Formats: sequence, C-alpha cells, structure tokens
Amino acid sequence: MTNTEQSANAAAASSANGTTAGKRSPRAAADAAAGVIRQTLYKKPGSREQIPAQSGADVNLGNLTGETVLLERSGVEQVTAERVQMDRSGARTVDATSVQMDQSGAVALSSDHTVLLNSRAVQIVADEARLTHSAVVFLTAEQATLEHSKVVVFAGSTTGDVQAVLTTRSAAMLGGAVAVALLLLGLLLRGGKRG
Repeated sequence: MTNTEQSANAAAASSANGTTAGKRSPRAAADAAAGVIRQTLYKKPGSREQIPAQSGADVNLGNLTGETVLLERSGVEQVTAERVQMDRSGARTVDATSVQMDQSGAVALSSDHTVLLNSRAVQIVADEARLTHSAVVFLTAEQATLEHSKVVVFAGSTTGDVQAVLTTRSAAMLGGAVAVALLLLGLLLRGGKRG
C-alpha cells in the first residue's frame, strides 16, 4: 500500500468516525463510549474497488463478525472476518482469511495471510506470515518472513532474520530433558522419605 493510499484510508476512516485532526465530534465520542461499530467503505489494497466494512475506534466489544473489520484503538474479545485490520488495538481471538496488525496485540490468531508491524501475539497459526519488529511466542506458518522480529517457538519454513528461541525439535528435546529431571527429582525425594 502506497503512502497516498494509506493517507486516503486514514482520511476516510477519520471522516467515517467523525474525527478531524485528532478531535472527535460529540457523536463520535458518544459512539465510542457506547461501543458502536459504524458501517463504512474500505478501499481494497491494490485496487480501486471499495467494499463495505465495519469500523470501530475507541470501542471495547465482546464478539465482532463481519466481512471486513477495521479497528483503531479498540479492544475485542473475538473477531471473525474475511479481512481484519487492527491499529493500536487488541483482541483475544482473531479468526480471518487476512489479518494486518499495526502496534496491536492478540492472544490467538488464525489466518491464511498475517502481517504484524510492531505488534505482539501469543499464538499465530497461518499459511503465510510476515513479521516486522514484532514478537510472537508460538508461530506455526507454512511460510514466514521475519524482519527484526522474535519468535520463541517456531514450526514451519522461514526466510529473513530468524531469531527463534526454540524450534519444534529443540522444544521437544527440552521437554524430554525436563521430564527426565522431574522423574529423577521425584525418585530422589521419594527415596529420602523411606530412610
């Protein structure tokens, strides 16, 4: 997405939720307090086509389902959609075909295509993932591209700056070593009680 497209999307989102240069209209402030999601138009990346979308700024919701969901400075328990775009937002569970997160976080994320920019996640399961300046605890991806990002446990194939703390093989070896250590400790403690 070019800078012009990003500026146009930001301006469209700003006018859709009633903000102008950082100020919110009384209606937008009331909507945010009530957790209102507005219907808006979203320009698909790489085309001129505009599609209907659900947009929320400064809202906290339980479950949100839609074709395209745009969240800004918001929190959601669960999001289910074809396309999810989050900016400075958080979600417990995200299930979508395509997810883009910028300065956002998620506990569990499942998608075909995932992009994280300066974001954090506990678990990601994706066909294709691109992480830039982000951190993930568990990442499972058929193809992952990592740039200045950290992953604790990774399963799949990757390109780029890989900084996985544990791969699936090293995690299995660590788990086996911990199991043996606990078994030996249990035997030692049990033997000390008999004497």
